[in-house]
Amino acid sequence: MTDSIVGTELIPIEVRAIGTMLNTVTCWSTNIIIASTFLTMMKGITPSGAFGFYAGICFVGWLFVVFCFPEVKGMPLENIREVFAHGFGVGYARRWQKENRQFAKINAANQGPAMGH
Repeated sequence: MTDSIVGTELIPIEVRAIGTMLNTVTCWSTNIIIASTFLTMMKGITPSGAFGFYAGICFVGWLFVVFCFPEVKGMPLENIREVFAHGFGVGYARRWQKENRQFAKINAANQGPAMGH
């Protein structure tokens, strides 16, 4: 469910349907790949090796999110569009959050837990 919330939160309205579709296909595709390779990996490199392999992939994904995924909590949709006009937009999002700390805090409180933050 979280992948759907994040995906639709960052995709412009004009291409939101296609973006959400690609997001869902990617999520399901990775689930199918893991489900179809897990038992073979357990036999080939032991259960610990299989879990370690997938843990390594998760760690690389975590690093990507930490360093390449902008925090848009509390930002209005208009500003989210500007974030991606600056590459990955991580630095721009941090500057915006710092400069508009009070606005972001009020806006995030109004959005509530339904936005997944």
